[in-house]
Amino acid sequence: MPTACFRKPTQSEQAWLNRVELTLFGDDAGVRTRFDPAIEPHHHWKRRLVGEQVRYVGIRRGPWIALLRQNAAAWHLRTP
Repeated sequence: MPTACFRKPTQSEQAWLNRVELTLFGDDAGVRTRFDPAIEPHHHWKRRLVGEQVRYVGIRRGPWIALLRQNAAAWHLRTP
């Protein structure tokens, strides 16, 4: 059986992570104008998300340091 690749953070890493604030944003147009261009170059799936969406931003001392985007599953999709 393969072993897990998880490693507990060191004390200094955990202290750094404890200062990260995770903020939830809904489908706010103001956030989208900054969020989407920041995440799209690094995301493996370049297509637009469908359905309801939420965005999380990890903030530490002001700047955004982490981005997470999630959307609801679509009931029906069709190819163009």
